[in-house]
Amino acid sequence: MILNRHKSTISREVRRNTSIRGYRPKQTQRLADQRKDDKVWATVVNLIRQQCSPEQVSHWSKVEHSVLVSYEWIYHYILQDKLSGGDLYLHLRCQKQCRKRYGNYNRRGQIVDRVSIKEFVEHKTIVQTLKADFYFAHPYASWERGLNESTNGLIRQYLPKNRDLTTGTQKEIYHVMSKLNNRPRKGLGIKTPNQALLGIDPTIALAS
Repeated sequence: MILNRHKSTISREVRRNTSIRGYRPKQTQRLADQRKDDKVWATVVNLIRQQCSPEQVSHWSKVEHSVLVSYEWIYHYILQDKLSGGDLYLHLRCQKQCRKRYGNYNRRGQIVDRVSIKEFVEHKTIVQTLKADFYFAHPYASWERGLNESTNGLIRQYLPKNRDLTTGTQKEIYHVMSKLNNRPRKGLGIKTPNQALLGIDPTIALAS
């Protein structure tokens, strides 16, 4: 009555624009305004199809177009696309819910009679020579090696876990290298590794 709109219109609006945090009027209005810019959303879709994460795309849209599109709404957009029979969700790196592991890293126990290698036994010499800090990760604590685990996950996006990496062809290896080296990274200010290495401005044809 107050809005002078039929109840079905209100119901459709709430259903369409409710995210995991509920219905948020201000963000919904921004999204409505953004929907008008078909070019931006077309580019968003294009980047998702290039296996960029919604967070990367959100940061890119802010840097490149000064358009605020939260990664939550991009996930919501992908979900709506999936419910409509679309395939955008297939381009997400993780398609199942993951649970972070916290607490005692040693809860899985020790392997009986295991023999450890002497890896980094000369770490003090390395520190003195390179003038660099040196850190050791605990056993069974993959979250302490975030970059390593993230890179493994990116590689496995193209070469699944059930695939023996030694069977990869040179063509496949170059394909994965090209994908990873031209993938925008948040830690690099949305530059790709190639752009960071060569000193190229990130505004250069990121969405091409």
